[in-house]
Amino acid sequence: ASLRAGLVQQGFAGYDGGRQGYETAIRELLSLSERAAIEGAELVVWPETAVVPSFNRHRALREDPALWALLAEVEAFPGRTGAALLFGTGWT
Repeated sequence: ASLRAGLVQQGFAGYDGGRQGYETAIRELLSLSERAAIEGAELVVWPETAVVPSFNRHRALREDPALWALLAEVEAFPGRTGAALLFGTGWT
């Protein structure tokens, strides 16, 4: 069996730009991932530090409602596109 994968990277370090850089990086990754899914990717792979701290930590704490809204878009990506999403920090 085969699997079509899309490897995406935003081309800049989101953590270098503070909160704004982080949000910009996530938005760029989502945009690139949408394109990969449209082109047939069944799995989309992000850089290992795309979401830090862990996704579940963001979900549990929800310290910043605007940031959590953006990360909720990440969480919804697989259901919306049918493509699985993988990044290094995982969901835990």
